[in-house]
Amino acid sequence: MAVLVKSKQPLVSVIIPVYNCEEYIQECLDSIYSQTYSNYEIILVNDGSTDGSLKLLRANAKKHAGITLIDQRNMGQGYTRNHALQRAAGEYVLFVDADDYIEAQTLELVVARAEVDKADAVHFDWKMLSRLPDGTTHLSHFNSESFSHRALLVGAECDEFMDMRNYFSVNNLFRKEFLLRHNIRYDEGHIYEDVLFVVSVANRAERISLIHDPLYVVRKNDSSTTHSHITTDKHYRDFLRAVRLSFDRVEPRMEHTHYLLAGYFLEKFIVYYEKRVPRRLRSSYLKDFVDIMSTVTIKIPARKVRKRFLEVCIRREVFAKRKYSFFRGLVLHKTTLLPLLKKVKR
Repeated sequence: MAVLVKSKQPLVSVIIPVYNCEEYIQECLDSIYSQTYSNYEIILVNDGSTDGSLKLLRANAKKHAGITLIDQRNMGQGYTRNHALQRAAGEYVLFVDADDYIEAQTLELVVARAEVDKADAVHFDWKMLSRLPDGTTHLSHFNSESFSHRALLVGAECDEFMDMRNYFSVNNLFRKEFLLRHNIRYDEGHIYEDVLFVVSVANRAERISLIHDPLYVVRKNDSSTTHSHITTDKHYRDFLRAVRLSFDRVEPRMEHTHYLLAGYFLEKFIVYYEKRVPRRLRSSYLKDFVDIMSTVTIKIPARKVRKRFLEVCIRREVFAKRKYSFFRGLVLHKTTLLPLLKKVKR
């Protein structure tokens, strides 16, 4: 790998936080070394790993030019990404998780679109790599379904970027100047640090390019932070914090901005109610969620894409009148349908 300092290609800073990922980090790095785009730097941040990750990172930094290695005590994903962003020299920034990898043409394709569209961000599809019971692996293609016919969001319509199934930051290229100008940073010390970051990008951007090819591969990892702390109130508290801060900070540019954001949070609330919040805390979790939603004005827009469950809540004034018992009944009914909601259609 070589960073082309005098290249006409814009420099891309690839930021990779690493915590106990010795099994996968080399595959992640190899996917970057094999890029068809050559002008990039890699910022590796060892976030207090206790396995052999740091040894592997040092070996790579010694072997390859253009790698900056930062070794720090464990500070968490949000702090680590923010710290690396301050060190980034690139015009563009791509965040990659250490157990994931990118396709060989990812940087070439996303930078080209960013340059042509003069985009603040370039969003692209992703794939999930799962290991099956028989030991084989399977790739599932995920995309932003509501954007499947769009190539570019401009101005106020960038708020529609909130109409996604998952608020991931890794399947996006960001213009660094845009992030710095709007002071867009990750929430530190909390799970769901991506949420407020993605909401801020959507709400501040003037141009978001959309690529409907899966250029990023997410490895299903049951030991990740989103799969830990399931016996504590960590998910409960941090998710509701993300909900509250998102509504506090968003400045709606479209009539249905709050509708899209509420639809996302309602869908995630239901999933986490069943999967990530201990049974003993679910009643408080539900009540606190309704209380937050009661402070938000949500109108049903005149649009083709509907969020039926949310609209039931709006029409029955579930949030406005804090109908906790009625909402609990809706949620319990909805969770019986979760297996049907898991499949994301192309």
